[in-house]
Amino acid sequence: MTPHNRGGALPPPSWACHACGSTTISVHRASRQTRNVVHACRECGAYALANRPPPDELAGSYDWDEEKYASYVRVMRYGSGGPAQRQVIEDLDRLVPQNGHRRTVFDVGAGSGSFLALARDAGFDVSGNELAAGAVALAKREYDVDLHLGDLAQLEEIGPYDAVTMWCVLAHVSDHSGLLAHVRRVLSPGGVVFLQTPRRSAMDRAGIALLEATSGRASRLVDRRMARHHMILHTERSIRAQMERAGFEVLEVRSSARYSLTTETYLRSLGMPVRGLGRAADRLIERGWFFRNVLDVHARRVD
Repeated sequence: MTPHNRGGALPPPSWACHACGSTTISVHRASRQTRNVVHACRECGAYALANRPPPDELAGSYDWDEEKYASYVRVMRYGSGGPAQRQVIEDLDRLVPQNGHRRTVFDVGAGSGSFLALARDAGFDVSGNELAAGAVALAKREYDVDLHLGDLAQLEEIGPYDAVTMWCVLAHVSDHSGLLAHVRRVLSPGGVVFLQTPRRSAMDRAGIALLEATSGRASRLVDRRMARHHMILHTERSIRAQMERAGFEVLEVRSSARYSLTTETYLRSLGMPVRGLGRAADRLIERGWFFRNVLDVHARRVD
């Protein structure tokens, strides 16, 4: 089916939704600032970045030393942890059966290692990987967690694990299907995967509407939400479709308002005033009344 063009460059005829595979798409206007183009799937509702950077360019963007990565951790809302991580530990304890040995978990893109430290304290044997050498060093120094340096695709002799976790990783890669295939590879039969991924919310629909109304001029919100750090924004329908196509049975999908960066940092990135607005946004986020911007997904490998 011919894509519906809304002012952006038309995709190649073979383009299909990265989540559900549908070719029923809308192509939105290009941002005047970044020239990024957003495709919207009219079947599952996912927003995807059309002009994705190549894998080698993405890999180069993770050349962070320990000091730079530590500075990033300092502007996170909960530092190197938070209630969401503790909730996932409880979920894994419930979903991963006791099998006569210490249960194992692998965290893809493990960052500072804080989640793996919590999992270790809860009785799991832990491992993980990171593309940033600075994160590997920080995880060792802060939590005595040893991480593999490199892409999951390059780690061939690992696993199987009872659980694999990914905190906002899926949206950062160009090849979602390839990543999920490697996740499935390192899981035990019947193993559990947890992932957090950005959710397409009313905030994003408003951003697209403003982009269209201004012929791509008012693009700040879309540029902040749709870039190399968020190459896809999922709906519940789209993430279910993507996981099922990758060989997983979806167990739970929950949406929530969870902002990893502090409000001050986020507002500054949008060029918006911090004073007053930041405090109001914080109160809404703390009460769970702000835009539900992430999806938490639990799924099981199907054999």
